Amino acid sequence: MSHEIPLTFLDKPEILQKIFPLAMNLDFDNIPQSDPNADVYFVDVSEDVRLCCKYYTGNASSPSVLYFHGNDETVLTQSDFGARFVEMGINLFVTDYRGYGISDGTPTLTNLFQDCHKIWDYFKKIVKKEKFNPAVFLMGRSLGSLPAVELAFHYPAEFKGLILESGSAMNFKSVWGTVDPAELQKLNAAKFYNKDKIKEITIPTLVIHGDDDKLMPLEIGKALYNLSGTQDKKLVVIAGGGHSNLREVGYDEYYQVIEDFVKKKLKPVRTGIKTAKTVKDASKSKARAAKTVSKERASSTGKTRTGRSKTTR
Repeated sequence: MSHEIPLTFLDKPEILQKIFPLAMNLDFDNIPQSDPNADVYFVDVSEDVRLCCKYYTGNASSPSVLYFHGNDETVLTQSDFGARFVEMGINLFVTDYRGYGISDGTPTLTNLFQDCHKIWDYFKKIVKKEKFNPAVFLMGRSLGSLPAVELAFHYPAEFKGLILESGSAMNFKSVWGTVDPAELQKLNAAKFYNKDKIKEITIPTLVIHGDDDKLMPLEIGKALYNLSGTQDKKLVVIAGGGHSNLREVGYDEYYQVIEDFVKKKLKPVRTGIKTAKTVKDASKSKARAAKTVSKERASSTGKTRTGRSKTTR
């Protein structure tokens, strides 16, 4: 399994600099952290490392998407994205990688795969404790396609569907440089690459890709779609879309296909009796979402804000 494979031969500074650029270069003190639409959680993934996550919620009966962002994003820049999901009737749980935003540690490929399993274990507990709809979808953009595919591969019965945006098939192999052939054989044998795992993923899958993506050409998106082991799959190509601007270039189409995909895979689920406070909070959240969502059309980086901080050990 990917999270059990020693990847130290890939955890080299010259490789990590290209895969996790924000953790190496960005001054996070300059990014506003307030975000009233989201609850903030800190997840312990090792003894001294906590990852910051945000959960954008509108209603306990709504399905949730567990989102792994690209390497040019952080949890702190997801406000408008989260608000748009809430407006669609979908809750959104966003997680950072080590060294991103206000999360601890230094990111490596080894801990990228290890941490996503711990994030999922933690998020399941939130859903159960807060009595949210247990229907959860996975979504990964670019780098985030690696942990998203990893979880879909290992726990197919626990997710309603998989969404890949500008995904990678070869796990960013183009930036690895020269690698010992023996190590590459180990990766092949362990089904490390997305292209191999996705062949065995049979949950509904949506692949979104731009036809002008210079980093991950459209052929990669088509390959992920064609290799997918499910019969219930869809490929959406955003005309004029590059690698990181699909939400802006194809705004209406982008969000509509996600909303349709999620809602068509659901059956009515009872989550228990809602209290007056739950209904009131949901109404407030939707009102806040309506005020913030229009800003996404003008800017790819949303405002952020600090919600209630929750820590697990």
